[in-house]
Amino acid sequence: MLLAAARLVQGLWMRAGRCAGRRAAAALTIPLLRAIGTNPRVMELLGPFVHALLWGVPPLLFYTVFRRYLQARNIVRPITFAVVSANLLNFAGNWLSCTATGVRRASACKAPGFSTSFSASISRSYC
Repeated sequence: MLLAAARLVQGLWMRAGRCAGRRAAAALTIPLLRAIGTNPRVMELLGPFVHALLWGVPPLLFYTVFRRYLQARNIVRPITFAVVSANLLNFAGNWLSCTATGVRRASACKAPGFSTSFSASISRSYC
């Protein structure tokens, strides 16, 4: 049990380090695409979507750590609940932001971040 807790802490630190690098790499793709001559109309739509998706990266990386820790301890029901409910939350968020309101903007990309944050918080509550 003590070894599993130590591995959980190590995993969290590793993901925290990787999170900054992955967010920076994703954020740098926008200037790179501009530099290689991507259509400006595409770029004006792509930029807000990428920035809206970037804030969902940390919860996703931390969720993987919590999920693997719980699976190593043979606790799978909370993981299943978190995945199913996060997918339902993602579906509802996308439907509300795109279909029900008729608005198709970058705010629609925040639903995956919310659902990932939800699944990470559910998984964290069992660790």
